[in-house]
Amino acid sequence: ALRKALRRGLRGGERRLLRRFGRIASLPWAIATGEDRRYLADPAPTTPTVGVLAWWTRELWRLSGHGDRLAHGTIARVYHLVAAPWLLVRPRLVWHVLHARLRGYGPPSPPPRVLADGDGHLTDPPG
Repeated sequence: ALRKALRRGLRGGERRLLRRFGRIASLPWAIATGEDRRYLADPAPTTPTVGVLAWWTRELWRLSGHGDRLAHGTIARVYHLVAAPWLLVRPRLVWHVLHARLRGYGPPSPPPRVLADGDGHLTDPPG
């Protein structure tokens, strides 16, 4: 957006450019701050849509924590802003969540070896 604006020359279009920046940054900002809202001492009220989206992403994280590679890969790519957010609701992923909710999530994935002692308990990383 900035490159295009500079190519055209701003000539009084600064406000329009700032509004465009706001639209472009709104989704990454919502992704970056959405989960943090749960930890506020007095969280601001949210809309029902935000509540459903928060529930859905928690389900995906839970599924990911139980070893579902599709959930893990999708949520990681979306949260790192390299994939479109609509991938969070693609049919195959919805099926994985429904299947887990009906049949169970299975055992949680073990912690990475570098962070687990011999009994699988988390330890502080060296250093």
